[in-house]
Amino acid sequence: MGLLKGWLYCLLWYTSILAGYAGLFCPLLPVLFFSNKLYRCCTDALFTFWQYYPTVLLETLCGCDIQVSGDAIQTTETSLIVMNHRTRTDWNFLWPTMYHCVYGKNRYRHPTKFVLKDVIRHIPGPGWVMQLACFVYIKRCWLLDKLSLQRVVEYFADLSYKYSLLVFPEGTDLTAATKSKSDDYARKHGLQSYDYVLHPRTTGFVFLAQQLLVRRAIDAVYDVTLVYPDLVPQTESVLLRGDFPKQEGLRDFLEKRWLDKERTLREYHVTGQFLHGGILKKESKSELMSALVFWTLLPLLVLYVLWMVEWFRFLVLGHTVFLLLVNLTTDGFQDFEIGLYNLKKKLFRVKSPKMAASPEPLDQSRDRFYETMKDRTLLITGGTGFVGKVLIEKVLRVNDVKKIFILVRTKKGKNPAERFPEVFNNPLFDQVKKMKGESVMKKIHLVAGDVAAPKLGLSDDDRAMLAEETEFIFHGAATIRFDEALRTAVLLNVRGTKLMLELAKECKRLVVFCHLSTAYCHLNERILYEKMYPPPADPESVIRTCEMMSNDVINSITDKLLDGMPNTYAFTKALGEGLVNEQMDKLPVIILRPSVIMPILKEPIPGWTDNLNGPMGLLIAAGKGVLRTMYCQGEAYADYLPVDIVANTMIACVCDYVLFGAVRRVYNITSSAEHKITFEEMVTMGRETVYKKIPFNGVFWYPGGSMKQSRFLHNLAFFMYQWLPAVVIDVLLVCLGYKPVLKRVQRRIHKGYEVFEYYANRQWDFDNDASMKARGLLTAREREIYKVDGDGIKYEDYVEDCIRASRKYILGESDETIPAAKRHMLV
Repeated sequence: MGLLKGWLYCLLWYTSILAGYAGLFCPLLPVLFFSNKLYRCCTDALFTFWQYYPTVLLETLCGCDIQVSGDAIQTTETSLIVMNHRTRTDWNFLWPTMYHCVYGKNRYRHPTKFVLKDVIRHIPGPGWVMQLACFVYIKRCWLLDKLSLQRVVEYFADLSYKYSLLVFPEGTDLTAATKSKSDDYARKHGLQSYDYVLHPRTTGFVFLAQQLLVRRAIDAVYDVTLVYPDLVPQTESVLLRGDFPKQEGLRDFLEKRWLDKERTLREYHVTGQFLHGGILKKESKSELMSALVFWTLLPLLVLYVLWMVEWFRFLVLGHTVFLLLVNLTTDGFQDFEIGLYNLKKKLFRVKSPKMAASPEPLDQSRDRFYETMKDRTLLITGGTGFVGKVLIEKVLRVNDVKKIFILVRTKKGKNPAERFPEVFNNPLFDQVKKMKGESVMKKIHLVAGDVAAPKLGLSDDDRAMLAEETEFIFHGAATIRFDEALRTAVLLNVRGTKLMLELAKECKRLVVFCHLSTAYCHLNERILYEKMYPPPADPESVIRTCEMMSNDVINSITDKLLDGMPNTYAFTKALGEGLVNEQMDKLPVIILRPSVIMPILKEPIPGWTDNLNGPMGLLIAAGKGVLRTMYCQGEAYADYLPVDIVANTMIACVCDYVLFGAVRRVYNITSSAEHKITFEEMVTMGRETVYKKIPFNGVFWYPGGSMKQSRFLHNLAFFMYQWLPAVVIDVLLVCLGYKPVLKRVQRRIHKGYEVFEYYANRQWDFDNDASMKARGLLTAREREIYKVDGDGIKYEDYVEDCIRASRKYILGESDETIPAAKRHMLV
């Protein structure tokens, strides 16, 4: 008799799914192309109604006494459910569990989605229907699974949908083999060994909870403990024999819940009952009886229609072929459904219902960036550079991160440990040390590596450590020399980016990869939009060429490879973007394009810089009297951005991605759309400051000169007022026994001219719509802490701060020498 019941149960169960697929889900498919939300409501209502069928079969046909105790799940909530995975057939007993514990109105519109192994979606019938019901399938590859989970969370948040998402943190069912592995894990990590559960895998649960929390799309987390009092149906063969049981009852959080679960199960096996929580049991049988009649008769009706109606046969056949093709070419129908929704949003600019509804007022005193970065581990490349140091200082000062890894290469015979003092014993970090104590610097961990080296120059242990711990990656390492040899630029800016992306794929906890590019890498575009552009060449081919050929050969073909690009910097940064773009669908990456980066505007030290690159180098040269002419259009303008605004925007964009998902992936960090400063205005402000307020020491010639719009006049002025005086003075220096200086300085200036002239005599504009939208989502508190705009800047004061700081931190000229410099200027 038991064998008959088992076969009958499985037959009715399976045929009801096939009939539901053919007779109900297939005809509903066209609805998806008109309305995702209507399609989701219809299919979820059908699937929820079907869940009553195995419930009534188990309770009436098979005699299972299913008891659920604890808190009821409300239909007004979006909830995350965690459950122990006792056997491979647990899913069979989850339907009645959810039937008895979900309470409230519109229960048909409150579905439960399971997170399942990817192989299950290929099972004919059940796998197909669960795809159509938008279950979540994972491949046990965290890099891919993370993106799948994020897409599902974003999709349901967009639809303003209430649902329950059920996960099995153990990842597999409890058997002797899996328990042995769990015990080994416990011994290795000093944890308690469990008898009734396996140690949970916390990464997926933590990520899901965070994604739901940042979208305010979660109301509760429920812990379901499944126990079989007598017979444990470990495999499906037990069900076929008719042997049914007669009764069923963020990282630290999950681990604690599993410890409680172990105690609960131990308690049950000792006493034979749960000692807490009331029994949840629906007394009314009307819904169950309706489901019994409907789903038992439906297979007969569908068979009849298939036999009698030809067009219905073609409909089911066509739907099945379509589903199989989708299965082969995507990650399942649920992936197709979400992709179709995103495509419709993009094409028709559809606003999600969530955004259209009146949002809950945001607490303007809240710092979500602090919440996002708290106790996180960062990996920063280029951390010893200008932008990197300012970013690190800002993160340490206003956030409470757990750890900052910085990839540092050996330089001038000094290893990373020896370089630490020279990099971080810098006035830039004085304020944060004063605020938080010297111990705050212990959060910085230097890792020996080189972005330009094979495998990033990392040891196996260091690479494993980074892969295990890193959550946020800021990739800013690059050579910014415009005249850099192509081979060097490619190995650092292109291959280095490729290797960093490969490392990101290994990072088990990666939240976002931030790639720092430049606004001046697609120079054939007069208006640069916040979108991806095709690279000027195939990045992989260029990398192989530079790896295989000698420097002489590469130098001889550089102009041909650049193909009109003005320098290796722009060329290689564009290639780097191309590599990042290839990973957009595989990694949580964003691209930031800052324009010309200037010294600090506001904090921690106004005007601070550590280099003479860009406009500041020209300003100092002019202030010293060694630069007398420039070839450029005075009324033209460039795009400047203080480095602290760049660092603040990097943090803001990373958090924007975490908080709002992949809505924006490319950000132009520029200023000229709001604030335009011409070259003439910049030179005038610099001249006034150097003349009257803060002159430099040791001025060679009274600051002066002008901008020329004629190349001939510029070259003539360069020869007469810069090159000729430099030759004369160097000859005098040699005669007096000193080393010549000025000819070398003028060669460097002339080389700088070649770079500067290309940009100064061309005009680009930048669309920064995505950056502006992200800025508009900031709270008042975030705007105060992270200044990301140029509002309120007094440019005369800013130029004065830049010159004062350059005197002090670059030239070593203290403020006490300013009076003497003024007197020298008047002589």
